Amino acid sequence: MPRTLDAIDLEILRILARDCKATIKDLSAQVGVSPPVVRKRIRRMKSWGLIKGCTPLLDPEVLGATSYIIVFEFRGHQSIRKVFESNPEIEKVYLSTPKRLGVMVVRVLDVKRLDTISRNLEDSGAKVVSTAIVDDESLERTWLPERPLETVQPKCAFCGSPIIGRPYKVTLEDGTILLFNSEDCAEAYFTLRTRKRTNK
Repeated sequence: MPRTLDAIDLEILRILARDCKATIKDLSAQVGVSPPVVRKRIRRMKSWGLIKGCTPLLDPEVLGATSYIIVFEFRGHQSIRKVFESNPEIEKVYLSTPKRLGVMVVRVLDVKRLDTISRNLEDSGAKVVSTAIVDDESLERTWLPERPLETVQPKCAFCGSPIIGRPYKVTLEDGTILLFNSEDCAEAYFTLRTRKRTNK
């Protein structure tokens, strides 16, 4: 399986970044390759973890939400993950492991929730350095590489870590390709997926 990102892949990504609902037929017409080729390329990029889905873009301000950033020092990833999972107002978390420094984007309808999230962080062992209101979100874009790439580092569908050697590949019935670091990661992924379905 080639792990390169060529000019056609980049153009497909640019179009999807502007309109993630673009059809295979539309993509085919715009990039100049057949629909089966476009479908295959998208499937391959999804298997790498490069394309993660298609979600609607909401403007929180229309709903009355206020955006804040919280800068914090942290000890462990797991404790921050628990805070993220228990507070739906947290939109994004960026962590710098070497510096043990994190930044959190939070959108709240009531400023009291900001205090609660800050307390949750402190209770998890993190130290809140500062909080600030975000009053201008006018500059944003989807990042794309500026040129084709010789190698792409796919991520394991279970643990999310980069796959260094040859990936363990699983093709689902619908044609979706999943890549894993090992057979153990694949087994853990499907065990967890079965457990989640059973608990619903």
